[in-house]
Amino acid sequence: MVMVLALGAHHISGQDFSTQARSEVIKFDFMVGKSIGDGWNYSQHGIKEKTSVFEDIRYDLDSTTSFIVGEGMSVKNGEKIKSHDALGVLSYDVFQNKFKMNSWIHNGMFTTANVEYKGEGNFVWWFKAEPMTMRSTVIVIYGKWQEIGKMTSDDRTWRQFFEMNLLRVLD
Repeated sequence: MVMVLALGAHHISGQDFSTQARSEVIKFDFMVGKSIGDGWNYSQHGIKEKTSVFEDIRYDLDSTTSFIVGEGMSVKNGEKIKSHDALGVLSYDVFQNKFKMNSWIHNGMFTTANVEYKGEGNFVWWFKAEPMTMRSTVIVIYGKWQEIGKMTSDDRTWRQFFEMNLLRVLD
């Protein structure tokens, strides 16, 4: 059995899927660059908190992935603090024919999110965080990026918990 797995892995690793992966990932070209703006989210205690946001998105691994870095600063008690620090990697799974986004945030959380490309400048990403499902809708038109995050516990009633509005400043 080990021999079969080794031969299968060697056969797959010898194939080049970069053209297929690249042709899918570049559909998200509308996001690549540096963007700044503001946003808000509800804290764990239900308080609406405002954030200044910076996003830096670039291709990596010969344009077969998009590397996403997000940072946010908030003011608490008159002092600026880092309130958002995230890293994401958007990729295309050629075996399952679908997009995925792995993301890590500063508090140690990690998730693999589903991503649905909806057309130029529009996609949705979501993941389960039992008992909740978290979903973000992203629309980018002429360099203006709006992202709205909603959550549900019953897959019927969605409540907004997050919004971000950015403007691309550099490609």
